[in-house]
Amino acid sequence: MRFYVDDPNLGGKPFTVEETPPFDLAGGNATFRSGAGDAKPFDTTTLADGRHRVTAVIEQPGAKSVVVSAVFSVANGRAS
Repeated sequence: MRFYVDDPNLGGKPFTVEETPPFDLAGGNATFRSGAGDAKPFDTTTLADGRHRVTAVIEQPGAKSVVVSAVFSVANGRAS
């Protein structure tokens, strides 16, 4: 799975590439005992405050890739 941030046309280098589960934007903590790991929390301070779009390309062996996207907001500098 390839993740892109603020690149809906997939024109640049992926933000993250995941080859084993869990498939997440920050990258997984793979544990080879179980074949899967724990998802890492994403550090929102790596992005500017404001709206962003994450696009994921899901590559399926023997099938057409699926592209999904979502918009999210970052507000690191604001009190809740």
